Amino acid sequence: MISSRKESLGLPNGFSAAKLACDCFDIGLKDLQRSLLLLRSNELEPALFPKNVRAQTIKRAQSFEGKKTKALQAIAMHAVYIRALREDSSPTGPMRAHFAQELVRTLVFFHERLVAKLHVSGMGRRGLLRVLVEDVFLPLVYVKLETVQNPLHRNPEFDPANCWYLPRKESDGTQFPFQRVLRLWMHSTGRRYAYDFGKDGNDGLRRNIENWLSGKSVPSPSDIWDLVNSYHGKDSDLGSAQDWKARLFLASAASRLWKRVDEYFAPELSHASLHFAARLADLRGEGVAIDAGNELFDVHTFFAARLLQRRWFQTREWSPQAIPSDIDIPCESIGAGIVDPDVAASDLRVPVFPGDRCLDYMMKQIRCATNNTIESAPRFRSRSEAIFDLGVEEMNRILRMQKASE
Repeated sequence: MISSRKESLGLPNGFSAAKLACDCFDIGLKDLQRSLLLLRSNELEPALFPKNVRAQTIKRAQSFEGKKTKALQAIAMHAVYIRALREDSSPTGPMRAHFAQELVRTLVFFHERLVAKLHVSGMGRRGLLRVLVEDVFLPLVYVKLETVQNPLHRNPEFDPANCWYLPRKESDGTQFPFQRVLRLWMHSTGRRYAYDFGKDGNDGLRRNIENWLSGKSVPSPSDIWDLVNSYHGKDSDLGSAQDWKARLFLASAASRLWKRVDEYFAPELSHASLHFAARLADLRGEGVAIDAGNELFDVHTFFAARLLQRRWFQTREWSPQAIPSDIDIPCESIGAGIVDPDVAASDLRVPVFPGDRCLDYMMKQIRCATNNTIESAPRFRSRSEAIFDLGVEEMNRILRMQKASE
């Protein structure tokens, strides 16, 4: 999906996105072949999958669509699932394992939906991906990070403003996630420097630690398991050995991703990883209005709410400041079984979030577009999908403006 070769046109396909995820999780050809064997032995229709996976097949599949490409994409996603959740040596606890696997699955699925709906013919891939990362994928990641937070105590590990799995700027350059998490683990064990690991004569490990701390290389999952198993010591309030294996594992995958991002966007954006990390942190302060039911704070809808509110605010079609603190709402507008049917609608005063009116305005836009109600419009299977499609239309409008300005 991300390569430093000559600029391509349009969007990469779904398999390219899945292959990028495999690269980040250090999943190679042998891992894909193992997943293929498992799928062929467990699936009801093994003929849907190829008999073998070869390097040349993977290379060709990133440039065309078809049944074989879909099969390879399924194999790649299964390999990610195995690496995160099912390997005997996998250290990832339930929360972090499911977070990583679900985030990858959602991003790949989201990318696939976009490829089918966006009008990107003739557009340069690098500029196109930059817009999509900033306006679609980062908002999705933001929602995922916020949904794993404890409302009573924010976990800095997943806080978008200072997430451990984002790069950050240091005096000597970019500090990638593995460098940061490795230092945190070292401090939790009472070690500060690489030579603390060479006191027993293990100079090879000391050199590896030096390279990992400097960002020159990222260890394999097996190297992480061996390191923590050998040197973690007693568990503490900062986490168990399993916790730190999981953190280091996720940080290694994140580091590979951000290094690829820097490499790919380098021709037009230096330190792209730091730029995107800052944009992600800024999302919390943008003040995107969310409805009471959180329909607009979903991985499939938040990007649309953000884009549309930004334009409507600029054109003065809608403003969150114009919303009263509460408003009369008819009984039928509130969830069934919540309101006493004997209470008159005019007596009800329900707190209204700014996003409630925004959601109503979106539904009006959708009904106008389909000349029908959302429930009976054949092209929309749900409100979430309707809002997603409205967001895609807004992205197409933004991309048309960008293309016209080039």
